[in-house]
Amino acid sequence: MNELEPRMVVIAGPNGSGKSTVTSGLAQSDKFPAQYINADDIAKFELSNISDALDRNRQAAALAEERRKGALESGAAFAFETVLSTPGKLALFDEARDKGFSVDLIFITTAHPSINVDRVNLRVAKGEHPVTTDKIIDRYERAMQLLPSAIQKSDSAEVYDNTSSTHGPVLVAMKSEDHLDYDDRGLPWVTERLAKPFAERAKSRNHLAGLVSNELIIDAHVGNLNTYEGVVVGVTAAHVLQRTQGNKLILHDLAICAPHLVFFAGQHVTVSYAFGADGKHLPSKPNDRPRSPRP
Repeated sequence: MNELEPRMVVIAGPNGSGKSTVTSGLAQSDKFPAQYINADDIAKFELSNISDALDRNRQAAALAEERRKGALESGAAFAFETVLSTPGKLALFDEARDKGFSVDLIFITTAHPSINVDRVNLRVAKGEHPVTTDKIIDRYERAMQLLPSAIQKSDSAEVYDNTSSTHGPVLVAMKSEDHLDYDDRGLPWVTERLAKPFAERAKSRNHLAGLVSNELIIDAHVGNLNTYEGVVVGVTAAHVLQRTQGNKLILHDLAICAPHLVFFAGQHVTVSYAFGADGKHLPSKPNDRPRSPRP
């Protein structure tokens, strides 16, 4: 990493994984950005006058997003905390790199969502804001599904398992220079939900590159409401390769694409990355639907 370039540090993981605990330790380092953006802190310390918890949390989330955008515009290093359960958060990764930021991911999770549910319930008993069990489990699953994509879009990444309440977070994987090193520490999830998907994605890229005689392939930029129109060259379980009307080869990550899209080779399709305030894909329009190959 170039010490002169601004950094965006993303501290991510499902609710109840221990992100705030890890952050408090990281903040002791002089390399940690001075600007730290956390919606929970905003709700607790700046918006405590709002009595309705849901309204308070919505406003805090909006303020956090506004401050993240402001930090990117200013070029100042910053860190923020996120569950990372929606594809819209990955748009911020691309937007940051466009502006010359390095993106450093620190992901904290546990071996099973039931652990997260129990920990959130303990926090609620101490007066912190509640999160329903269904939402915790849903966010856990979506964050874990997006983890390989987030690592791919990061300049560096560290993944910690925080299952044990006695030993604290344990480093299980690290990415640098597009290579992932991992130690499962006897934890099956590390292999099944991280190492295997990461290896399968590499195999997918190689397969699709072979279909186009190793022409230059560009990863889709998922920020700034970008839209790509063209013909599908190939599809795997992880990616879609599209040749756009400008004769560029664009690689789309299926974990980030809108879920209503179904791809097949030869199909003419428009792939757009438009996300709502909640980070989810905006509802599809009729002209977003896939079309048959043009004659």
